Amino acid sequence: MIMRNPSVPDSSDHFRKRIFRLDVIAWAVLGVLAALAVLAAQDIASGAERTFMVWLHGFSAAWVDDVALTASFVGNVPFMMVMGLAIGLFLAYRRRLDEAVRAAAAVVLAVLTTSALKALIMRPRPDLWPQLANETNWSFPSGHATGSAAVAIALAVLAWNSRYRWPVVIAGAVFTVVVSWSRLYLGVHYPTDIIGGWCVAFLWAYYMWRRNYVRQHPKK
Repeated sequence: MIMRNPSVPDSSDHFRKRIFRLDVIAWAVLGVLAALAVLAAQDIASGAERTFMVWLHGFSAAWVDDVALTASFVGNVPFMMVMGLAIGLFLAYRRRLDEAVRAAAAVVLAVLTTSALKALIMRPRPDLWPQLANETNWSFPSGHATGSAAVAIALAVLAWNSRYRWPVVIAGAVFTVVVSWSRLYLGVHYPTDIIGGWCVAFLWAYYMWRRNYVRQHPKK
């Protein structure tokens, strides 16, 4: 009879502990999103947020305006959805169909969720200075923050077990931060809009990853 070393957890123990830890994080992120939605709907924190945005806009200059407008254009929602679908098509071409579906679905569903939350919460856009970017829809959560984060997370998950892990993670993080910063600098979103968008992107990416992980590690 072969005895298992009790000091080394078996694969099922490791699986359960890993899923539990990540589930706790996901529920915490969902709680943050819910709290931000309440703040946005009631317009509770906008005073402090406006103070921060005015401070940030104090660094304005013509060349900074150009950088912000370019980042905002590159990170726009339609382009991020196209990026998500392009990632899916590339993976399908490489015969990685499961990953193709998960990556594309995570991006598209995150963006659609953001659109639904905008319509539900109906938070007005900030109106602090003459706008360089013309926005006509609601503010919470930020579609740019959601889309850029969803694409970045999808690429990071796909590259996680390759030698390109950290370059992809760092590039995605920088891209997401720059796009999100541009929305604050241009005065078209509150900070809570940005964080809310990040939360939506994370939750959909985690849901897609978790489904696949559980399927690959059935309970014993």
